[in-house]
Formats: sequence, structure tokens, C-alpha cells
Amino acid sequence: MIQEIPQNIFVPHLDLASTLLLVAAAQGLFMVLLLSSVSDANRQANRYLSLLLAICSVSLIGGFMEVTNYYLVYPQLIGWEFQNLFLYGPLFYLYVCSLTSLSAVPFTRKTALHFLPCMIFVVYLIPIYLADGETKAVMWRQVTQGHPSPGQDVVFCLATVQLTAYGVVSYVTLGRYNRRIRDQFSSIERINLAWLRRLLIAFASVVGLFTVFWFMPLSAAHWYQLNYSANLLLAGAIYVFGFWGTRQPRIFQRALVPAATVAVTTVSKYERGLDTESSAVVYREIVAAMEGARLYTNNELSLSDLAQQLGISTHVLSQAINQHSGANFYDFVNRYRVNETKRGLADPAQANRTVLDIAHDAGFNSKSAFYAAFKRELGLTPLQYRQQELVLPAS
Repeated sequence: MIQEIPQNIFVPHLDLASTLLLVAAAQGLFMVLLLSSVSDANRQANRYLSLLLAICSVSLIGGFMEVTNYYLVYPQLIGWEFQNLFLYGPLFYLYVCSLTSLSAVPFTRKTALHFLPCMIFVVYLIPIYLADGETKAVMWRQVTQGHPSPGQDVVFCLATVQLTAYGVVSYVTLGRYNRRIRDQFSSIERINLAWLRRLLIAFASVVGLFTVFWFMPLSAAHWYQLNYSANLLLAGAIYVFGFWGTRQPRIFQRALVPAATVAVTTVSKYERGLDTESSAVVYREIVAAMEGARLYTNNELSLSDLAQQLGISTHVLSQAINQHSGANFYDFVNRYRVNETKRGLADPAQANRTVLDIAHDAGFNSKSAFYAAFKRELGLTPLQYRQQELVLPAS
């Protein structure tokens, strides 16, 4: 049985929360302008991000019209942002691809296929676009009263499937990227895109909850609250981008592995790959360079740097490191840094130095990376290790 609909649900009104939606939409559009002015970033990725922020802003304006019931005042505008449902997934995925690609990803016919579902949906929406205001108002009330039509259910299911598919593929792409940079860099905190993975997980959770609620028998009041919450979460995502854009500008810069880094920069004496004996020889050269020249203290050390130092291709170096240390380049170098830090922490002459100072001198440039690597290698925090080695009183 349909619950009674509170009268004020369909009365146009303004409040603080709805005003925040408009402010967030304005901020999203401002970020679009800001991204277009960044000259030293990944311009292709920023184009996709700009489009994503733009459609989020448009959707928020639509959300504002919906939750404040101004669609009842201007019913002709109902449906103008419906096609955005099929744009979030492709744009987010293409943004991820542009960030993680070794080179620019050209926009081809194959790329355009990502937008085919949206184009088909636009064709489907033509009768709604052309409908009169009264017809649109009836349709809108039907959804907001918790009674979407079978056609609307189908559209929502298709959009959810598409979002889920693009979310999974984006997450896999980020995972592959993370493994690749661990094979090439000794410090990855500024380029690991962990923020994007967390954002993706949070977004997936919201989509999942919204899907569950969509098929529940909700009253108009409950549907109103759900829609309000969804729009506020979308506004929050734009605010997060704005915050990170000012505090961590690298988020809007190209966080990819330069092509020169993975190229063979010198002629290798092991061009045809390695047999077991040659691999062992290369690994001894690597160890000698790491220990003799203390290369690990360079906090920006990359596989390419080591290749240039030894005159060996990055592929051969990576093969030797993986085979004989059982680790990728990132973990291999950080083991040296952990050992160097251990020596400093256990040295009575350095007892007055801070843990982070010692770690920085060992090559770490991130507190979180240092603590994670140290705990993984020793099972102790740096302070616990220092107290154990120097027998310091617990603070």
C-alpha cells in the first residue's frame, strides 16, 4: 500500500543542503576552467577529467531542480541531464587510462565506441526531450513517489551494469599500473594514484547501496531523502577534487611513467636475455653498485637510473632483480633503505636524531612508505626497534 505523501514534498523550496548542491556545481565548473589552464600536466587526462566534472556539475544542477521541486515550476527542463548516466563510466575509465598510459592515448573510432550506449540512450530519450511539460511532470512524480515504470527500471539496470563494468576495468587498470611502477621506481607515493582507487571503491559502494534502494518499495518521503543523499555525495566528490587540487596539485598532473624510463637507454651487453649464470653476474653488479655507491640513498632512484649507471638494459636488470631477490625494484631498493635505517637507529651516536631524519638520509622521502616498509621487514615500528637496540626507556 502506498504511504501518504507529505504535502511539502512537492512544494518548491530552498534550504542549506540544496544550496550546497549549487555551490558544488559552481565549484565543479570552476575546476573545469582551472584544469584547462594547467600547462605542465597531462592535458589528455585533464580533458577527460574536465568532461567528468562538467557532467557532474550538470547532474548536480538537475539534482538541485529535483530535490527543491523547481522541476514543477519548469517541467520542460525535466530529462535534460538523463544521458549523463551513461557518461560517468566511460569518462572515468578513459581518465584512468590517460593517467596510467606510457604515452598519449589517441581518440579513435574504438575510443568513440565507449560512448555508443550514451548515444543509443539519447535516441531513446528523444520522445522525452520533445514531450510537453505536463507529461514530463507526470513521469517525474511517478519516479519520486517510488514507482518507476518498467522502462525506467531497465534503464537503471543497464546504467548500473555499465558503471560496474567500467569500475571493475578501471580498478584492474590501476592495479596493473601500480605493479608496473613498482618494477621501475623506488619511490612511488606521488604517482601511485592511491587516492583514485579509494575514490573508486567509495563510488562503487554508493552505487551498490543506491541499486539496493532503487528496487525497494520506498515512500515518496524516503525516495526524496535517498535522492538528496545521492546528490550530496556527488557534491562531496567535487569538493574532494577541489580540496586535492589545492593541497596536492599532482593529482591534476600526469602521474605516469615517462616513456624514456622504460626504454633501453644504453646498449646492453646482455641483449638476448639472461641465462642463469649471466643473471647471477648481473645481480652481483647490481649489488656492488647499490652497496658501493649507496645508490639507494637517492630517493628518486629509478630502474632507468640504475640501467644507465651499469650500461645494462632495464629489462635485463629487472629480470636479474626479480630472479635473485624475489622482489620488484621498489621492494629491492627499500630493503637497502630499511637496513641503512636500522644501522642509524641502533647507533648510539645518532640517538639524538629523529627517526624520520635517519630514514630520509637512507633514501625514504615519505613517512608512510618508510613505516610500511620497516614494519613489513621487521615486524616492529622504528621506535620499537630503536628502544630494543639502544635499550631506551619507553616514552
